[in-house]
Amino acid sequence: MVKLEMVFYKTGYNHIPRVADVTGACKNWDNESRSFTSSSSEYVEKNQPLPDIRGREIHIRCRAEGTRGAQFPDIAVGRLFQAQRRGEREKKTKMLTVSQLLQARPDYFENHEKIKNGKLVKSVGTASMYKQLRNSLANFVQTKFRKELSRYYFTDITQTCLLEYVVFLEKRGIENGNKAGLRQLLRMFRALVNHAADELHMYGANPAIFESAAEKMARG
Repeated sequence: MVKLEMVFYKTGYNHIPRVADVTGACKNWDNESRSFTSSSSEYVEKNQPLPDIRGREIHIRCRAEGTRGAQFPDIAVGRLFQAQRRGEREKKTKMLTVSQLLQARPDYFENHEKIKNGKLVKSVGTASMYKQLRNSLANFVQTKFRKELSRYYFTDITQTCLLEYVVFLEKRGIENGNKAGLRQLLRMFRALVNHAADELHMYGANPAIFESAAEKMARG
């Protein structure tokens, strides 16, 4: 596997490597042409952005040096290039609210089939738990923050927020004489954030915050 890396360099300055979002098999890469040699549709598609990446670096350098009227250090050009790439990736990432994803997950599992004990079944139980989580979180943010869940983003799901949700559930449990589904709801909440981070690359989704509630989610 080859992972492409651009090196920003000009005489008198350090080499500044920057990784491009293009990977492929080593056997299909040609150093002389700086492109993939395979004629498959996959590699034709991988080759398409390469001239654009090289052209973008030249454009950024010309713009920077033209503005400053002097040679621009390669480390600065490299940083500008990375900042532009980050901005492009963030634009491509669709920002969903917590509520929108909680609407979508039950629909997915209600129609998702799997093999269990030799039979084809749908994940109705998982869909039901996501609905419970949606209702619980909506109640929590309205009670605690006077805010609708539809206005709640994954950037709002911080460790402090999570621990406040734990306290909220524990109080409900005391009032109702049960555990208020604490362990199940937290585990489902973690699954939601994991999905947002790992599958959707959602900005602000941070599964690591659930380490602070690991004991509450443990079986026992």
